[in-house]
Amino acid sequence: MTFAIIRRFWRTQLLSRLSFLRLIMSRPTLSCLTFSRLTMAALAIVLAFSPYSLWAQRGGGRGGHGSPAGAAKGEPAEDDELKNFNRAVALQATPQQVDLFQQLAKDTTAAAAKSENLLQHPEKMKEDAGILAYVVEVARDSSHDFLAGLSHPQRSGLKAWRKNVEKADADVGRSWKALSRDLAEKAGDDKRIAADNDKLQKALAKSLNEQWNLAEKMGIPPPRSDTHDHSSADGVIEVRSTQARNS
Repeated sequence: MTFAIIRRFWRTQLLSRLSFLRLIMSRPTLSCLTFSRLTMAALAIVLAFSPYSLWAQRGGGRGGHGSPAGAAKGEPAEDDELKNFNRAVALQATPQQVDLFQQLAKDTTAAAAKSENLLQHPEKMKEDAGILAYVVEVARDSSHDFLAGLSHPQRSGLKAWRKNVEKADADVGRSWKALSRDLAEKAGDDKRIAADNDKLQKALAKSLNEQWNLAEKMGIPPPRSDTHDHSSADGVIEVRSTQARNS
Protein backbone atom coordinates (compact mmCIF):
# COMPACT_ATOMS: atom_id res chain seq x y z
CA MET A 1 0.00 0.00 0.00
CA THR A 2 2.81 2.41 0.89
CA PHE A 3 4.61 1.70 -2.39
CA ALA A 4 1.44 2.33 -4.40
CA ILE A 5 0.87 5.69 -2.68
CA ILE A 6 4.46 6.79 -3.35
CA ARG A 7 4.23 5.76 -7.00
CA ARG A 8 0.97 7.68 -7.50
CA PHE A 9 2.47 10.77 -5.86
CA TRP A 10 5.55 10.95 -8.09
CA ARG A 11 3.58 10.10 -11.19
CA THR A 12 1.28 13.04 -10.48
CA GLN A 13 4.30 15.31 -10.01
CA LEU A 14 5.86 14.22 -13.29
CA LEU A 15 2.69 14.58 -15.35
CA SER A 16 2.10 18.00 -13.83
CA ARG A 17 5.53 19.19 -14.94
CA LEU A 18 5.09 17.82 -18.44
CA SER A 19 1.66 19.45 -18.80
CA PHE A 20 3.08 22.80 -17.72
CA LEU A 21 5.95 22.61 -20.23
CA ARG A 22 3.63 21.60 -23.07
CA LEU A 23 1.43 24.58 -22.25
CA ILE A 24 4.42 26.91 -22.57
CA MET A 25 5.50 25.42 -25.88
CA SER A 26 1.98 25.74 -27.31
CA ARG A 27 1.89 29.49 -26.60
CA PRO A 28 4.40 31.19 -28.93
CA THR A 29 3.05 34.57 -27.90
CA LEU A 30 4.72 34.10 -24.53
CA SER A 31 8.08 34.98 -26.04
CA CYS A 32 9.62 35.68 -22.69
CA LEU A 33 8.91 32.08 -21.68
CA THR A 34 10.10 30.46 -24.90
CA PHE A 35 12.72 27.82 -24.12
CA SER A 36 15.84 27.33 -26.15
CA ARG A 37 16.73 23.84 -27.27
CA LEU A 38 19.49 23.71 -24.66
CA THR A 39 17.12 24.73 -21.87
CA MET A 40 14.51 22.20 -22.91
CA ALA A 41 17.11 19.46 -23.04
CA ALA A 42 18.27 20.38 -19.55
CA LEU A 43 14.70 20.18 -18.28
CA ALA A 44 14.32 16.77 -19.88
CA ILE A 45 17.39 15.58 -17.97
CA VAL A 46 15.99 16.95 -14.73
CA LEU A 47 12.72 15.14 -15.28
CA ALA A 48 14.53 11.94 -16.23
CA PHE A 49 16.36 11.95 -12.90
CA SER A 50 13.37 12.93 -10.79
CA PRO A 51 12.62 10.76 -7.75
CA TYR A 52 9.82 9.05 -9.64
CA SER A 53 12.13 8.09 -12.52
CA LEU A 54 14.75 6.78 -10.11
CA TRP A 55 12.05 4.83 -8.28
CA ALA A 56 10.97 3.29 -11.60
CA GLN A 57 14.55 2.37 -12.50
CA ARG A 58 14.88 0.48 -9.21
CA GLY A 59 11.87 -1.60 -10.03
CA GLY A 60 9.16 0.54 -8.48
CA GLY A 61 8.85 -1.54 -5.35
CA ARG A 62 6.80 -4.67 -5.87
CA GLY A 63 6.03 -3.93 -9.54
CA GLY A 64 9.57 -4.88 -10.62
CA HIS A 65 11.57 -3.66 -13.68
CA GLY A 66 9.99 -0.20 -13.52
CA SER A 67 6.70 -1.42 -14.94
CA PRO A 68 3.67 0.73 -14.09
CA ALA A 69 1.80 -2.15 -12.50
CA GLY A 70 -0.50 0.17 -10.59
CA ALA A 71 -1.41 2.33 -13.61
CA ALA A 72 -5.06 2.31 -14.55
CA LYS A 73 -6.01 0.83 -17.89
CA GLY A 74 -6.31 3.33 -20.70
CA GLU A 75 -3.91 5.86 -19.15
CA PRO A 76 -0.70 6.69 -21.07
CA ALA A 77 2.42 5.18 -19.56
CA GLU A 78 5.06 7.48 -18.15
CA ASP A 79 7.46 6.40 -20.92
CA ASP A 80 4.97 7.67 -23.51
CA GLU A 81 4.78 11.03 -21.76
CA LEU A 82 8.55 11.38 -21.82
CA LYS A 83 8.72 10.33 -25.47
CA ASN A 84 6.15 12.98 -26.38
CA PHE A 85 8.08 15.56 -24.39
CA ASN A 86 11.39 14.67 -26.06
CA ARG A 87 9.72 14.77 -29.45
CA ALA A 88 8.39 18.27 -28.75
CA VAL A 89 11.90 19.37 -27.74
CA ALA A 90 13.36 18.00 -30.98
CA LEU A 91 10.89 20.07 -33.03
CA GLN A 92 11.83 23.35 -31.38
CA ALA A 93 13.78 25.85 -33.49
CA THR A 94 17.42 26.55 -32.74
CA PRO A 95 18.53 30.21 -32.31
CA GLN A 96 20.00 30.10 -35.83
CA GLN A 97 16.71 28.83 -37.25
CA VAL A 98 14.85 31.61 -35.46
CA ASP A 99 17.13 34.18 -37.11
CA LEU A 100 16.69 32.56 -40.54
CA PHE A 101 12.93 32.51 -40.19
CA GLN A 102 12.71 36.13 -39.10
CA GLN A 103 14.62 37.10 -42.25
CA LEU A 104 12.38 34.85 -44.34
CA ALA A 105 9.25 36.47 -42.94
CA LYS A 106 10.63 39.94 -43.71
CA ASP A 107 11.55 38.96 -47.27
CA THR A 108 8.16 37.42 -48.02
CA THR A 109 6.35 40.37 -46.45
CA ALA A 110 8.37 42.76 -48.61
CA ALA A 111 7.55 40.85 -51.80
CA ALA A 112 3.84 40.75 -50.94
CA ALA A 113 3.86 44.45 -50.10
CA LYS A 114 5.53 45.37 -53.40
CA SER A 115 3.07 43.28 -55.38
CA GLU A 116 0.14 44.86 -53.54
CA ASN A 117 1.57 48.35 -54.15
CA LEU A 118 1.72 47.67 -57.88
CA LEU A 119 -1.89 46.50 -57.79
CA GLN A 120 -2.81 49.95 -56.52
CA HIS A 121 -0.49 51.66 -59.03
CA PRO A 122 -0.57 49.51 -62.18
CA GLU A 123 1.01 52.32 -64.20
CA LYS A 124 4.30 51.60 -62.39
CA MET A 125 4.27 47.87 -63.14
CA LYS A 126 6.70 47.83 -66.05
CA GLU A 127 8.90 50.47 -64.44
CA ASP A 128 9.19 48.55 -61.15
CA ALA A 129 9.21 45.06 -62.66
CA GLY A 130 12.90 44.68 -61.82
CA ILE A 131 12.33 45.47 -58.14
CA LEU A 132 9.41 43.05 -57.97
CA ALA A 133 11.47 40.33 -59.61
CA TYR A 134 14.27 40.87 -57.09
CA VAL A 135 12.15 40.76 -53.93
CA VAL A 136 10.24 37.69 -55.15
CA GLU A 137 13.52 35.90 -55.87
CA VAL A 138 14.90 36.85 -52.45
CA ALA A 139 11.76 35.58 -50.70
CA ARG A 140 11.87 32.24 -52.51
CA ASP A 141 15.60 31.81 -51.83
CA SER A 142 15.03 32.51 -48.13
CA SER A 143 12.25 29.92 -48.05
CA HIS A 144 14.48 27.29 -49.65
CA ASP A 145 17.34 28.08 -47.25
CA PHE A 146 15.11 27.81 -44.18
CA LEU A 147 13.57 24.49 -45.21
CA ALA A 148 16.98 23.09 -46.11
CA GLY A 149 18.17 23.88 -42.58
CA LEU A 150 15.54 21.73 -40.86
CA SER A 151 16.87 18.76 -38.94
CA HIS A 152 15.73 15.22 -39.74
CA PRO A 153 13.35 15.09 -36.73
CA GLN A 154 11.90 18.46 -37.76
CA ARG A 155 11.45 17.42 -41.40
CA SER A 156 9.72 14.22 -40.30
CA GLY A 157 7.69 15.54 -37.39
CA LEU A 158 6.59 18.70 -39.20
CA LYS A 159 6.06 17.08 -42.59
CA ALA A 160 2.51 18.36 -43.14
CA TRP A 161 3.41 21.99 -42.38
CA ARG A 162 6.67 21.75 -44.34
CA LYS A 163 4.80 20.42 -47.37
CA ASN A 164 2.32 23.31 -47.13
CA VAL A 165 5.20 25.82 -47.23
CA GLU A 166 6.75 24.06 -50.22
CA LYS A 167 3.43 23.99 -52.09
CA ALA A 168 2.78 27.68 -51.37
CA ASP A 169 6.28 28.55 -52.60
CA ALA A 170 5.68 26.58 -55.81
CA ASP A 171 2.47 28.58 -56.35
CA VAL A 172 4.48 31.79 -55.99
CA GLY A 173 6.91 30.52 -58.61
CA ARG A 174 4.14 29.70 -61.09
CA SER A 175 2.40 33.04 -60.53
CA TRP A 176 5.63 34.99 -61.02
CA LYS A 177 6.49 33.00 -64.17
CA ALA A 178 3.14 33.92 -65.72
CA LEU A 179 3.52 37.58 -64.79
CA SER A 180 7.10 37.86 -66.03
CA ARG A 181 6.12 36.26 -69.35
CA ASP A 182 3.43 38.90 -69.87
CA LEU A 183 5.78 41.69 -68.84
CA ALA A 184 8.34 40.54 -71.41
CA GLU A 185 5.90 41.17 -74.24
CA LYS A 186 6.27 44.63 -75.73
CA ALA A 187 2.55 44.95 -76.33
CA GLY A 188 1.47 43.26 -73.13
CA ASP A 189 -2.17 43.33 -72.09
CA ASP A 190 -2.42 45.63 -69.05
CA LYS A 191 -5.52 43.86 -67.76
CA ARG A 192 -3.88 40.46 -68.03
CA ILE A 193 -0.74 41.79 -66.32
CA ALA A 194 -2.86 43.19 -63.48
CA ALA A 195 -4.68 39.86 -63.13
CA ASP A 196 -1.37 37.98 -63.02
CA ASN A 197 -0.04 40.33 -60.36
CA ASP A 198 -3.19 39.85 -58.31
CA LYS A 199 -2.58 36.08 -58.36
CA LEU A 200 1.04 36.67 -57.35
CA GLN A 201 0.06 38.87 -54.42
CA LYS A 202 -2.42 36.26 -53.15
CA ALA A 203 0.17 33.50 -53.56
CA LEU A 204 2.71 35.50 -51.55
CA ALA A 205 0.17 36.19 -48.80
CA LYS A 206 -0.68 32.48 -48.58
CA SER A 207 3.02 31.60 -48.55
CA LEU A 208 3.62 33.94 -45.61
CA ASN A 209 0.68 32.43 -43.73
CA GLU A 210 1.97 28.88 -44.24
CA GLN A 211 5.43 29.96 -43.10
CA TRP A 212 4.04 31.27 -39.83
CA ASN A 213 2.00 28.08 -39.34
CA LEU A 214 5.25 26.13 -39.51
CA ALA A 215 7.03 28.62 -37.24
CA GLU A 216 4.33 28.24 -34.59
CA LYS A 217 4.91 24.49 -34.49
CA MET A 218 8.63 25.15 -34.02
CA GLY A 219 8.05 27.51 -31.08
CA ILE A 220 9.16 30.63 -32.98
CA PRO A 221 7.44 33.67 -31.43
CA PRO A 222 5.84 36.34 -33.62
CA PRO A 223 7.78 39.60 -34.03
CA ARG A 224 7.38 42.28 -31.40
CA SER A 225 5.38 45.26 -32.61
CA ASP A 226 7.96 47.73 -31.30
CA THR A 227 10.91 46.28 -33.23
CA HIS A 228 12.12 48.08 -36.33
CA ASP A 229 12.35 46.00 -39.49
CA HIS A 230 12.81 46.56 -43.20
CA SER A 231 9.54 45.07 -44.36
CA SER A 232 9.32 47.19 -47.52
CA ALA A 233 10.89 46.21 -50.82
CA ASP A 234 13.36 49.09 -50.57
CA GLY A 235 14.26 47.91 -47.08
CA VAL A 236 15.02 44.40 -48.29
CA ILE A 237 17.21 45.71 -51.11
CA GLU A 238 19.07 47.95 -48.67
CA VAL A 239 19.65 45.13 -46.17
CA ARG A 240 20.74 42.65 -48.85
CA SER A 241 23.10 45.20 -50.39
CA THR A 242 24.69 45.85 -47.00
CA GLN A 243 25.10 42.10 -46.42
CA ALA A 244 26.72 41.71 -49.83
CA ARG A 245 29.21 44.50 -49.11
CA ASN A 246 30.13 43.02 -45.75
CA SER A 247 30.52 39.45 -47.01
